[in-house]
Amino acid sequence: MVHWFHNLELSSDRFRRAYAADRGIVSVAVSRYLARAIENVYRLQPLSVHASLNGVDAAAFRCDERPTRIPVIGHLGRVGIEKGLDVLLDAARILHARGAQFAVQLVGDTNWGEHHENPFSAGVGRQIAELAAAGVDVRRLGHVPRSRIPAALAGSDIHVVPSRWDEPCGLTTLEGLASGQPVVGSATGGTPEVLAGAGLLFPREDPVALADVLEPLVRDADVRRLWGARAAARAAALPWSATWRCLEEALIR
Repeated sequence: MVHWFHNLELSSDRFRRAYAADRGIVSVAVSRYLARAIENVYRLQPLSVHASLNGVDAAAFRCDERPTRIPVIGHLGRVGIEKGLDVLLDAARILHARGAQFAVQLVGDTNWGEHHENPFSAGVGRQIAELAAAGVDVRRLGHVPRSRIPAALAGSDIHVVPSRWDEPCGLTTLEGLASGQPVVGSATGGTPEVLAGAGLLFPREDPVALADVLEPLVRDADVRRLWGARAAARAAALPWSATWRCLEEALIR
């Protein structure tokens, strides 16, 4: 039996002891970061959990040359505190104060298609209103079905994943890479593994550092093209077939 971990599940002590004692389970995680965390929490032997990054269907995404326009900074994800959208909006405020010209595109809602207002989403709404009042074009697309994500990402030029939590292997990071635009992510969890030098990192919850990373991308189309090409090449190296091969290797070891 294969147990494929996508997140760090904090099960009961009884379950963890039983899991560690069962030699018939092949444990696989979606990143080396998560594999090591699982070994620690479940008290498994070091390097006993195999790592297999999620894949992405790069052919479903457009990597065309972006049209000449004010660059659009994009975010794809649920509007929740763990996803760090407020950090991106703070960075946008800082960038605007530095005189940078850009727009912002936000894809996602609080609860996968159903909007539930809460203190965090209300705060995000205030940040958006402040940016708009300052003259920044902020486009809120709301929830988008998975089938329309490639088209939505075609509307942005820079893809930001500002998560607070330790993303084990974020699909939105992979989708940003596949869309052929520069990807900027917080240096948490498995994100550095996913980007593998093909994207840019910043310390979590640091809007000034994020603004510093974004500024050359916003100001220089050649810099965007360079990092966009690196992103597309990285996505091409992460097909789902590679994920399956890793699973096969784990089974036959």
